[in-house]
Amino acid sequence: MFTIIQQTYYILFLLKTKGSRLSTSLYNYRNCPCGQSGYLIGFEINEHYLNGLERDFTEALVFIGKENPFTQGQMKPIVWQKIKTKKFPIGKSNLSEKEKQYKHKSAIKEQTYLYETNTYQIFIKDYTEPNDRQIQDRHLIVIDKKKDSAVLERMFNEREGTVIASLNFGINYPEVPNSKEQWIGKLFKDKPEVIFRFAWYSFSCPHIDFVNPQDKYVGINCRIN
Repeated sequence: MFTIIQQTYYILFLLKTKGSRLSTSLYNYRNCPCGQSGYLIGFEINEHYLNGLERDFTEALVFIGKENPFTQGQMKPIVWQKIKTKKFPIGKSNLSEKEKQYKHKSAIKEQTYLYETNTYQIFIKDYTEPNDRQIQDRHLIVIDKKKDSAVLERMFNEREGTVIASLNFGINYPEVPNSKEQWIGKLFKDKPEVIFRFAWYSFSCPHIDFVNPQDKYVGINCRIN
């Protein structure tokens, strides 16, 4: 059985081995034997069972197994607050000086945002070019309030196949006031909170980060256009 989750509802299917497909990813086949991310698994499903889901399933997560691993109703869209750039906690960064350098040297305009939960402070700093609102680079730091230290940190860069995602509720684009891109909360049973959707990918494999340095990320939605 596998589960498709789209925000707060589930669709369950009983699967049989007939109609299933397994192949190596175009990105990894030369390096096999491969890990989990090196394989693509597919199943035949009648299209009429998928009514209500988008064509590319960009809002859907799929799990294959006997038990449903997902929680329900425990994910929240992040509501960003714009803050002064000097409040970005660069002094708590765990990245090297080279890793902290943004890639697009012409992107000199900085915008900084904050979202807080009971446990975490989530900061992002976006870099754009002076006359272009398209984000070129993004620095994410998640601070554990109790420990007063970074528990998650990522740099995102615009490049071929990758675009920095707009912020929720039309902060970047007022014409789309109801957009919900970044999410945080408990998605998986018996696992720490997760956070995701800071960049869009036209191919390769984006991932969901656990807000915990002891847990690895989960690769999702691999695309091989």
